[in-house]
Amino acid sequence: MLGSFEEEYAKIEGRYRSGRDSIRLSKLKRRLLSRPIVLFGLGFYGVPAYRNFVSHGIIPKCFCDSKKSGCEKETGLPIVSPTQLQQEYPHANIVISVANPDNQKSIFRQVRGLGFDEQQIFTFDSVFQFLDKSVVEVTSLTFDEFQKHLAGYRWSYNFFSDDGSKRIVLERINSYLFKDILHYKEKEPAYFPRDLFSFSEKEVFVDGGLYTGDTSEAFIKLVNGKYRAVFGFDIDEANASRARQNLSQYENVHIITKGLWSKTDVLHAKLKQLAGSQINQAGTVSIPVISLDEYFSNTNVENFPTFIKMDIEGSEKHALLGSKNIISTVRPKLAVCAYHKPEDIYDLPQTILKIRRDYKFALRHYSPYTWETVLYAY
Repeated sequence: MLGSFEEEYAKIEGRYRSGRDSIRLSKLKRRLLSRPIVLFGLGFYGVPAYRNFVSHGIIPKCFCDSKKSGCEKETGLPIVSPTQLQQEYPHANIVISVANPDNQKSIFRQVRGLGFDEQQIFTFDSVFQFLDKSVVEVTSLTFDEFQKHLAGYRWSYNFFSDDGSKRIVLERINSYLFKDILHYKEKEPAYFPRDLFSFSEKEVFVDGGLYTGDTSEAFIKLVNGKYRAVFGFDIDEANASRARQNLSQYENVHIITKGLWSKTDVLHAKLKQLAGSQINQAGTVSIPVISLDEYFSNTNVENFPTFIKMDIEGSEKHALLGSKNIISTVRPKLAVCAYHKPEDIYDLPQTILKIRRDYKFALRHYSPYTWETVLYAY
């Protein structure tokens, strides 16, 4: 049974004051440094794992990957094969630098099959303990840094009516401060909760953050191919090209190589980061952006979006502000990622409430780590 926010936060503050998590982290660091370190897996989190380790004084020797070889250009580290790992680093600590739980299990079995003892193998949970920033999102805050968000998290905890959402608010605080692993909806696909959303044959689906089209395809299959239209937006032409190929068999699918924003503009972006391409002032590429209100400005109301999903790497608030007319006019279902910034957990529902106050809200989480928290408005 959850108590008031003040009661629950007092437990968190007491834990911080005890200092036991700092002791735990120091012990883990000593264990890692007891042998040479090899990062196994050079996918989405490989380089961020290396960078965050180094920032904490933990220096890996190399990467190991089954599909890549040579030298990793950003870090300068050599990439060895599993066979080389077995031959050249038999006494190393192997750190799995892959976040997907199923893939972690597969790599663990592979490394054990190479003859490594379980005491030499560290899961991605160990990487996460030293991960201050992922490819896009902040994953760690000091106690002092969190204080500027405290009022917002108090508001969020009191705002959500269900215990599941309240627990996510608390777990996110504990993860930012202490790197706790979060509970998550392991078998429920993100964006389509049946207990919150119902679907008709007239859905107009907006996929903000199209990536390879995987979410759009999941939507199409969910409604058994009966929908009015799908509109996918992505800033990265490489992603859009893959999505066009993956979705070519379906009708009424429109792919737009623009970012979602509060208005039409040209902004800077960082591209070629797989699912992590983002609008960013430090980016070197200029990309066009547009608001959904502008994109659908010449569309009849009956063809307005009925379901909007946003996973756009921190641009969600701007895109919501650019959807004011659509949201206020037809109240579409909203599935909005709320984890790229610490303030998303309170800033995004407040943004929606300023447009319409008759939504119901809930949070769901889909990863052991701080990413993959989704805000639903229904």
